[in-house]
Amino acid sequence: MKNNLGDFKKLEEWGENIERAVKESGIEELGERIEREFEGEKGKKPKHRVEINLSPSNDKDRIKKRVRGLIKLQKSLPIDKLARALNKTNEDAENLIYELVDDGIEGSLEEDIFKFTSSPDEVISKINGLIDKM
Repeated sequence: MKNNLGDFKKLEEWGENIERAVKESGIEELGERIEREFEGEKGKKPKHRVEINLSPSNDKDRIKKRVRGLIKLQKSLPIDKLARALNKTNEDAENLIYELVDDGIEGSLEEDIFKFTSSPDEVISKINGLIDKM
């Protein structure tokens, strides 16, 4: 029982130290200051704008995931769906397919659908490389 009371006393001391440090650092009122700064006065525009900047690498990763899913589900590459996944025109998507063929992916283009005979993993690998170059 004595050890437990000692542990509680140590915890209480830590808590007091933390509370003192928070008061001294000014963190205690930080939330209110941030709200005042970003809300501004009533009826006026906020002083600051918060912008979200998506880096191109995150966008490319998202595109790669979409294209990988498309290839695994369709077992082919419909030009219109590829164009939507890439956020490009159908012509750009068709040109990407020609680049895949040039890189050694075998298949045929029938009715705007590229039916590849290479393995899906090989197609995914090659198309990821082409997406990186975009």
